[in-house]
Amino acid sequence: GKLLAYDTDDGSITTFDWQQQLSDVSISFIHYSAEAKRIIIIYDNGNIDLLSTEDDYDVINLAQLKNSSIQNKTVNNVQISGKWAYVCTDFGLVLIDMKQGLIKDSYETGFAVKSCAVSDQDIYISGPSGLWKGSMSQNLKDKVNWELMNASYKADHMEYFDGCLW
Repeated sequence: GKLLAYDTDDGSITTFDWQQQLSDVSISFIHYSAEAKRIIIIYDNGNIDLLSTEDDYDVINLAQLKNSSIQNKTVNNVQISGKWAYVCTDFGLVLIDMKQGLIKDSYETGFAVKSCAVSDQDIYISGPSGLWKGSMSQNLKDKVNWELMNASYKADHMEYFDGCLW
């Protein structure tokens, strides 16, 4: 498979594939961070590429999730907020700094995170046990810092906008 970039100004097409720029095949998720000027590409096997949208189209490969010994590393969703990518997985949440090109943190929640949303101060995650909130000012690696907001609310996709969780 190939990834294509279509230039809407001049109609040119740039192709990317695993034999030249990309690190894998079978893309599951693709999202853009305007702040980082990078596209995050997540493959079925957990491999992650960060593709620069600048002229050089450099690729940073983050293979830690793919190569980890974690058994339940399926990616369920991705949320972009500024330069950050929040990757929702079957074991928890992975935080990626798309500008620096590195995995900043991971939070093992004990359940599959199906979706997340981010406000200025909080991260909201949804899974089989309901809707949870974690304050970014606290150590979210410690499960006690996640607060159950609603046990019956289970969202496949969430957005935080204008002071409301959608």
